[in-house]
Order: sequence, then structure tokens, then C-alpha cells
Amino acid sequence: MKTIPTIVTAGVLATSLVACGGGGAAGGQNLVEGGTFTFLISADPGNLDPHFTSLSATYQVDKFLYDSLVDTDPDGKLVAGLAEKWSATTTEATFTLRPDVTCADGTPLTATQVAANINFVGDPKNASSRLGIFVPPGATATADDQKRTVTVTTPTPASFLDRIVGGLHIVCGKGMADRSLLKQGSDGTGMFTVKEAVAGDHYTLVRRRDYTWGPGDWKPGKGLPDTVVIKVVSNETTAANLLLSGGANAAGFVGPDQQRLRAQKLFQKDVLAMVGELWFNEKAGLPTADEELRRALVQAVDLDELTKVITSGTGSRARRRISGASCAAFCRAC
Repeated sequence: MKTIPTIVTAGVLATSLVACGGGGAAGGQNLVEGGTFTFLISADPGNLDPHFTSLSATYQVDKFLYDSLVDTDPDGKLVAGLAEKWSATTTEATFTLRPDVTCADGTPLTATQVAANINFVGDPKNASSRLGIFVPPGATATADDQKRTVTVTTPTPASFLDRIVGGLHIVCGKGMADRSLLKQGSDGTGMFTVKEAVAGDHYTLVRRRDYTWGPGDWKPGKGLPDTVVIKVVSNETTAANLLLSGGANAAGFVGPDQQRLRAQKLFQKDVLAMVGELWFNEKAGLPTADEELRRALVQAVDLDELTKVITSGTGSRARRRISGASCAAFCRAC
């Protein structure tokens, strides 16, 4: 079983950076230019390469470092990301890149680089964990650098093809050529780059001054920190203490510490999050390659009792393919 207590926090906090900064009283509305924003995550992200991870903690860090072709607004509607416009059917999607996007080293992002990302993930030989999630099996991409277009085709129909492929984090040219640069570093078009990575403790990110694009019609404004420090704090009570004492700006919670944080009237965002999952290795030759055995193992677990334990009584049992559990992200001094 894998517990992911902050699976949605990445989107919440990445957006909140526009309005949150270090310093100030808890629950305040002051905007801070520069300074440090400290964000707590519950597990070490490990390898930061966005094409080789399924970990929620890593995804949260990568949201600061990499952009995707499209993004979503609070209502779930697709908005511009790296692509300024797009069109799609169930078998073909075409994205037109914004003309002003650059990589962290200052070089322009090209359609060829974007297509290379999609084809890399789509090639089974590369064993990317994003295959089948952001790139449908068999999908390939072609590029036209002059028109700034990337066209993705798939041999079998895929619903919401623009949304699926459009969500892939895009790595720039140096990172694609040498993936060792991405394990504890970054090479993307995101607002931040990695300054320091201390496994199991913290990750320090610094803001790019040349970053002028973002989701939809976003423009640079007040409240952007110069530095983001992402601390690994596995114990929620410790995380809550740090948040209340001013040792951190934001964190996500699924357990009983939510109650005392709510009482302090901090800025908060309640979300539905998938908090627990059962993972099986389906590799041929292993016992769990047998679907009937996997079903039996799940049916042998008291899922109602398990739900109470992993959510401290705040969650509810999944009744559909996508589960819902109570999760809250709290932000101090926003």
C-alpha cells in the first residue's frame, strides 16, 4: 500500500505562490516581494526526472521546475501552458507553442524538443513511468519548428488526447541529452530551478527572473518569492508545529492535526485527494501477475477499517474508480 497524503497540494501551492510569501502574521494577507517560501512535503521525492516517477512528492517538486503544454483553471477547463492554442480529435492533437518560452539556460524551447519528449516517453524501450498515463501506447509526435507546432497521433482512439498529452512535463534539450542532470537537478521551462538537493531533508529552488509566461493569461505580479525551500517532514504533527511556529509557510494534511490548524484561521484549501493505493508488481513470473490473486488480496483487506486508519477518520471509502478523501492544504502568511 502506498500513502499519498498530499497528492493535490502541488497544484494548490504552485498557484498560491503568486499570493504567498515568508514573514507576517498567521493568516495575514500581506504580499511579499522576494524572500523565501517554505513548503513541507511528507516524503522524499527521490529522482526528480519527471519522466521516471509516479511519486506524488516528486510531482509536487517538479511542478515548480517544469511546465506542460496545457494547464487547467480552477473549473477544470483547459488553458494555455507552453502551447498558446491546440486542437484535437481522439487520434490526433496539434499544439502551437508560445513564441516567448525559454529553457532555464536561456535557449528557446522548440517544437522539436517537445516532440522528442513525447517520443521518448512513448518508446517502451525507455521504460518511462509516464507511458500510458500522459502518452498513450503507440503515440508518436512530429514537429514543425517554423510553425512552432507539435502534432501527436495515436493508432487507437484516446479520449481527451489534448488533455492527456498536454499534461506531460516537458524537459529541455540538455536534460534530454543527459538525463543524469535531472536526478537531483532540472532542465525545464518552469519558474524555478534547483539550487540545492539534500535527499531526505530539503530541496532549495531559485526563481528565474526571465519567466514571463504561465497558465492561461497569467502575468508576473507581486508576491513571488525569490527562493522556495521544500522540506521533507514525514510526521504531520511536526509539520503542523512548524506551520504554526512560523517555520514553514504551507503544507498539506490528512490527519487529525487539521482540526487545530483550522482553529488558527490560517488560509486553507480543502481538496479531495486519493490518499491510499494498493500497488502490485505485475511482472511476468511473479505471483501478483495473476489478476485473480490481486483481486483476492484486495478482498482480504478490511477496506473500511483501513480507510479510518490512514485518514485518521477524516476520509471515506472509494466508491468509484477515483477515490475521495478529506485533505486540506494550509498556507501561513498569505
